[in-house]
Amino acid sequence: MILGFHFGTSSGIEKVAPIAKSFGLDCFSLFLKNRLKLFRKEAFDLDKEAFKRSLAENDIKVENIVPHAGYLINLASPDDKIFGNSILSLVHEIRILNYLGLKKINVHIGSNPNRNEGISRIIKGLSSVVESCSDLGKVPKIVLENGAGSGNQIGANLEDLIEIFSYLDSNQFGLCIDTAHAFVAGYDFCQLTVVENFISSLKEKIGLKYLQLVHLNNATYPSGSKRDKHANLKHGLISEDFFRLFLSDLDLQDIPMVMETSSSRLEEDIEFALLCSKSLSK
Repeated sequence: MILGFHFGTSSGIEKVAPIAKSFGLDCFSLFLKNRLKLFRKEAFDLDKEAFKRSLAENDIKVENIVPHAGYLINLASPDDKIFGNSILSLVHEIRILNYLGLKKINVHIGSNPNRNEGISRIIKGLSSVVESCSDLGKVPKIVLENGAGSGNQIGANLEDLIEIFSYLDSNQFGLCIDTAHAFVAGYDFCQLTVVENFISSLKEKIGLKYLQLVHLNNATYPSGSKRDKHANLKHGLISEDFFRLFLSDLDLQDIPMVMETSSSRLEEDIEFALLCSKSLSK
């Protein structure tokens, strides 16, 4: 199991790896800039050499680090200005990512009141992003995250994700599943058949080759509420049985699992996740 946590970077990005390792973690996520701004004022002022040394010294692989892009990016937007700025912002973050030697970036899919238009805009926007970064040689992989279903979010259900990824090359694009998002979007993980069907769809209808990351979170609000508020693994409304079944699946053992929960219970979450991963798998 590759387990991690989303850490803050106020003390410097080079401080994250040793903190992660002190908890026995093998991966982590972070923001490369203010999550509520489109651009970083000084794009390349991060200490990349210190960051790279910290990864090597703490034996954390770059492919297991997936920074989270800013929240203002909306590649599904019907508004041309928002759409254009979203492309520019994601390109900006990918260039920072490349500067640091990282390989993947996680981004929310976006929203649009017209589902078909939204999906079309997403595909068009992603193509523009990759084209704008073509000078980098190999463009870092863009990992799209399922939504919680609030507003007009695209990608909160498996049908949207199946269609979106049918257009995307697995060499360039990947999927992040947030367990709390899926739960509040309507997948009631307290029911065994729902869990089994969800995992089966990931494997057979989307394809595990796309699954690059899991945001391992419990949820504060009920299934179907479309209200996104994370809870620690043993302190939300998703049953513990879900985590046992999900985390012990042998096909998911090499997927980074990053918790975005309160750090006040991090040690408890780590202990619980590791225990679940050792449960009997089918």
